[in-house]
Amino acid sequence: MTINRLVYEEVFMFGVIGSFEGVNQSLVFYIVFCGLIELCERVGLYAELDHFTLPGDIGPLPKLGWVSGDKPGSIKNDLTTAMQSQRRIGVGRMEMDMLEINAVKKFGAKFVDDIYPIPMAEVLRKNCIIDEPFYQEILLMQRNHAPRRFMCEALVNETTKNCNLKHLIQVLYDNGLRNLAKELFLCHEESRNKVALLRVNRADTSNRRKIGEYFKNIKQQVHAMVFKNSLSTVHNLGEKIKKLILDINDPVQKMYACDKYVALKAAEMDSLTNIAGIVSKDHPGYLEMKRYVSSTSNPALSEVILYGRQSDVLSTIGDFEEAEDFMRQALVSAYTSCSCVEVTDMLYKNVVVKLSKFEKNPHDEKLRKSILFEADQGLWTLRDQSEDLRLFWTKLFLLRMAFAHLGIGKFCDIIQNYVPSMQSIVEAERLLKLDPLKDLEHRRQMFIAVAKARLEEWKGNMEAAMKYLQIARELAKEGKYAEDRALADYEILLKKNPWKTHIYERHRHVHRTEEQNSLVLSLRSSILPSSLEDSTDQKTCFSSNNDSKCQLSRSVHFEILRTVSDTQSNISLEHLDPQSPLGSDLSSLSPGNIYKRQHGTSKSTLFTRKCN
Repeated sequence: MTINRLVYEEVFMFGVIGSFEGVNQSLVFYIVFCGLIELCERVGLYAELDHFTLPGDIGPLPKLGWVSGDKPGSIKNDLTTAMQSQRRIGVGRMEMDMLEINAVKKFGAKFVDDIYPIPMAEVLRKNCIIDEPFYQEILLMQRNHAPRRFMCEALVNETTKNCNLKHLIQVLYDNGLRNLAKELFLCHEESRNKVALLRVNRADTSNRRKIGEYFKNIKQQVHAMVFKNSLSTVHNLGEKIKKLILDINDPVQKMYACDKYVALKAAEMDSLTNIAGIVSKDHPGYLEMKRYVSSTSNPALSEVILYGRQSDVLSTIGDFEEAEDFMRQALVSAYTSCSCVEVTDMLYKNVVVKLSKFEKNPHDEKLRKSILFEADQGLWTLRDQSEDLRLFWTKLFLLRMAFAHLGIGKFCDIIQNYVPSMQSIVEAERLLKLDPLKDLEHRRQMFIAVAKARLEEWKGNMEAAMKYLQIARELAKEGKYAEDRALADYEILLKKNPWKTHIYERHRHVHRTEEQNSLVLSLRSSILPSSLEDSTDQKTCFSSNNDSKCQLSRSVHFEILRTVSDTQSNISLEHLDPQSPLGSDLSSLSPGNIYKRQHGTSKSTLFTRKCN
């Protein structure tokens, strides 16, 4: 075994470098190589680091004279200096690596009959993945009656030159092609998982399934308030395992004990965050986790758990730049491993970090959509997990997606100055009615209660909204959750006439919208108030005129004003994925009929064929 073989199997053959947006090739190699040094120290490959040449544009590594017994600090220092130089140069990568190219080609061959080349090329051109001359070539191929497969292969080959895989998946997702985005993601995951199993410095993640189940069970018990004092109980369990580690002589058993300890410490820090809200990234609990990371069966996955949580707490205090740095480190570690619970957990942390950022940037529609995209990716990674694991993580992702649609922050803060589109209202209600959200742990019951309160508020059912909010507050008090502060503020807001709050008034004032230009939603079956038997406000009147009864009803407050942003978002209806649940739900809404009257009833060209 040589150092070159280790490095190239570790990095290049498995497509780790540049497989996610925002991280350049040299930076990924730097992080991976620093971890590789520790491996070499274990297996005795000291001499081979002597004249090692770094790939990329870093240049040759100077003679370091590293021999047995020396610490890798000097090597890391030299690498750090080289990387700082690289950051100044700003070397980046937009093209795909070999693993990504193979995934796209596999995807293209598998779904060639489901892709219409011209509409797809139009989407790629609009997003600057292909240029105008190539787009004209595709049009020429069509005029010359070129076979569909030939046109698709040409598109695939050109696409791989101009963007990385994550960007391509997001473009498909954002343009209503969610099923294709999912299949492309899964093609890449399948290829990455196969080659990752051959890695020489990594434990097989199939051996970590027990750790994943253990981690899930601890979190689930904390969320369900099984323990009288969750924080103290989990801390004490961790301390017991910590003492056992000292007495274990078998190296394999010691590694698995360290796995359990890191999982318990992560659950403990989650419990602390749920109660305190604000926790330092340098809290002793995180420092303790860091001490044991290198002793676990898979240090990379343990880093994923640690860095994701540090990123989360940084986002809570608004330090988004450092939070994103920690998330990048988590991404680097995650993408060197197979799909597993730790990777799913990291994607969930990425969702809540972005949700924190969205609280500060409520008009950033691109950011809001990226939250939904990251959440869907998390759901896609659950395909090969056990039923219990799938159900547990599905609940978490679905609730956060509903939060993004309704304008609710990470700790249930109501996002000010956010007004949802018609699609968001419909989609949020659809999510909240899904089966996975019918049987929730204590903490998740609070989340769904506040989500339903917010939904009813947007629909104008203030009595129902207040009842759901009271349920959420009771749960928050029982669990001593940090969210109770935000829920108390929300209660004050709900007690006011919503049209007199700054959110609605400012929205109306800025856009100077007249009543006749309002986009008024008819109350149909698809957006009926959530089941609340004792609600006295379910008979709701929606109208664009000045009927006095409607003015007296609180429900008339539910108007999604036609602003520039609303109009733009409605245009996207034309390109909805026909298999998306959103497509069928919108058909029953009067705004959809309004749209058809304005733009004609003919169906737009679909990007995907509907399978018979």
